[in-house]
Amino acid sequence: MPQFLSPSRRDSPRGGWTGSSELTDLDRMPWGQATMRQIIDAPLGSGERLLLRLACAALAFLILSQKIAFPMIIEVGFYSTYALVMVLVVRNVGVIDPVRMIGYVAVMTTCVLVTLLSPLHPSFSVNAVVFLVFIHLPFIIVVNVRRTFYLKMIRCLQWIGIIVATFVYLQWLQQFAGMKMLSIEDFVPGGFIFPGFNYIQKIDYFSKYYKPNGFFMMETSNASQLLAITVVVELCLFRRISTLAYLFIAQLATLGGTGMVMTLAALPFVLRYVGIKLVVAGIVVLPLALGMAAYTGVLDNAINRSSEFSKPNTSGNGRFVNHFVVAAKSASVDSDHALFGIGAGNVSPFHTDLTTVFLPLTKLSIEYGIPAALLFTAWMTYCLFTAGVPLIITWPVFMLFNMLGGALLIPVNTYYGLLLSSLFVPNRAVGMIRSGRLRRDCPPRSAVRDRPHSS
Repeated sequence: MPQFLSPSRRDSPRGGWTGSSELTDLDRMPWGQATMRQIIDAPLGSGERLLLRLACAALAFLILSQKIAFPMIIEVGFYSTYALVMVLVVRNVGVIDPVRMIGYVAVMTTCVLVTLLSPLHPSFSVNAVVFLVFIHLPFIIVVNVRRTFYLKMIRCLQWIGIIVATFVYLQWLQQFAGMKMLSIEDFVPGGFIFPGFNYIQKIDYFSKYYKPNGFFMMETSNASQLLAITVVVELCLFRRISTLAYLFIAQLATLGGTGMVMTLAALPFVLRYVGIKLVVAGIVVLPLALGMAAYTGVLDNAINRSSEFSKPNTSGNGRFVNHFVVAAKSASVDSDHALFGIGAGNVSPFHTDLTTVFLPLTKLSIEYGIPAALLFTAWMTYCLFTAGVPLIITWPVFMLFNMLGGALLIPVNTYYGLLLSSLFVPNRAVGMIRSGRLRRDCPPRSAVRDRPHSS
C-alpha cells in the first residue's frame, strides 16, 4: 500500500532501495559543478543501481517508442511509465505527496462534476474523462533520491538525445545521397502507429527534401524539442563541448521551430550556470551559427514560421494563436460555457482550422470550463516546480507541456514532466543545510550514519 510522505522522509535521504543513507560530496555540489567523470565514477548502492536501470529504461522506452500505440490512441510509453510507478509504489520506494494528492483530488473531482452536472447537459466521452484521471495519477507519487542518482539518470537522457541526433544526421545523409529517408512507418504496421501527427514533412511545398524526425519521434517538432532539452542540459550541467555541438547542430538540422523557442526561452536560466569563457565563446560562435543557419535554410525557415502567426490555416497560427481564439469564443457564448465547458472530448464549433493544436489550458477550458482549467494548471505547475530539480530542466519541460506540445492526453509530452521534473526528488536536505535552515525533523548526520539500512 502506498505510504504518505512525512516531513522527515521528504527531507532526509533514505537507505535501502533508494540508496545510501550518507550524502557524498557529489550530492552536496551545486548543480552544474560536477564533472562528467565525477558523475560516472560516483558509486551507487545495489538498490540505486536497480532503480537507475528501471528509470532509464522507462525514459528511453517512453521517448523512443512514442510513435507506437496500442490500441491506436494510446502510446505504449503510457504503460511502461505506469509500470515503473507501480513497481516503485509496491516496493515502498514511491510515496504519496499529501499536497499533490489533495490538488489532484480537487482537480479531478472538479472535472468530473462539471462534466456530470453541467446545465448544458452535453454529451461527453467517458474515455476522455477516464484517461484524464489515469494519465495524471502518477504525479502524486514522489521518490527521494540522491543528487548523484538524478545526475546519472539525466546522463541517460543525454544518450537518448545523442541517438536521436544521430538519426537526424543519417536521414539528411540519405536524402543527400538520393535515397528515401529512413522511416519508422516502414517497419511498424499501420495499426500500431500513433495517429494525428505529421510524421513526414517537406521543408516546403516545392522542396524535394524532407525535415528529419530522428526516426523514432512523432514528427520533426518532437525531435527538435527533445534535442532542445538535451542542449540546455549539456550546456549547464555537463559542458562537454563536442557533445554540445553534436546535439545543437542536430537540433538546427531538424528545422523545428518549437525546439528553438525552448532553447531561447531557457537562456535566462542558462546564464547562472555558464562561466565567462563560455559566454565569450558563445559571442564568438554566434555569427558563425547564424551564417550556417542562413546557408542551410534554417534562418529562412524560422523567419517564415514567425510570419505565420497572423495567417490562418498555418502551423504557426494553429500552434500559437488560434487555440486561444477558439477558447475565447467558446467561453464568450454565455456563462455556462465559460464555467462548465462543452463536455469532455467534444470539438468546439469554432474550431474550423485543422492546423490548430490545443494546449492543456485551452483544451480544458473548452471542454471542462475555465475554473477547472486554471485549477489543473496550478496543480501541474506545483508538481513540476517543487521537486528540487534544476530550472534549466523544469522550465523547458514546463514549456513543452503548457505552451508548445498540445500535451494534455499525450503520454510522451506529459511524462517528460513526470520522469524529469516531478517523480524523482533529489536530496532536499542539502539545500536546508546550506541555507542554515536545518530543521529538527532532519536528524543529525551521526544519527543517520548509525541508523541500520533497510533491506
